[in-house]
Amino acid sequence: MPLLERLLLRGHIDRIKPADQDISTALDGHWTAENVVLFVGAVGAVTRLIAARIQGKEKDPAVLVLDPKGKFIIPLLGGHSAGAEQRAREIAMDLGGQAVITGACAHEGRLPLDAFGEGWGWKRSGSVAHWRDLMVRQSQGSSISVHQSSGSTAWRGPEGHPCCTTSIPRMCQTPLI
Repeated sequence: MPLLERLLLRGHIDRIKPADQDISTALDGHWTAENVVLFVGAVGAVTRLIAARIQGKEKDPAVLVLDPKGKFIIPLLGGHSAGAEQRAREIAMDLGGQAVITGACAHEGRLPLDAFGEGWGWKRSGSVAHWRDLMVRQSQGSSISVHQSSGSTAWRGPEGHPCCTTSIPRMCQTPLI
């Protein structure tokens, strides 16, 4: 079965329709943070196509690139905050392909702090700069504390998990953000 039909059948795209306009114009209408944009083709061509549209983590959609056979799914943009890495894993599982995850968090077993809690409906507050600083500190191996005053502690993971150890206190002395 052709790749686009497999993606449609499994709910990863909502329609297969030839573009009524050139790809650049068609893309303009879908370039919002709420969308997931899937491309089938070469990463270089996609990069050139989207380069002028990139605005930042808070505004860009998840962008994924698939090879024509659906064997490799690359989350090109919006890996954590827009959900591209997770979506790549889901598509890879459905197609029998491989998600090509290049982010350090995935390879080092660290929490993706810029998307942490989204599965529970949590919203990030604070400035993008503060979150960036927090992620840099985490990547450098600095200790990070969390203040939690209510809600489930299930996010902390099992005892001894490298990302979510029980050494994370309920209260920290200084706020992170």
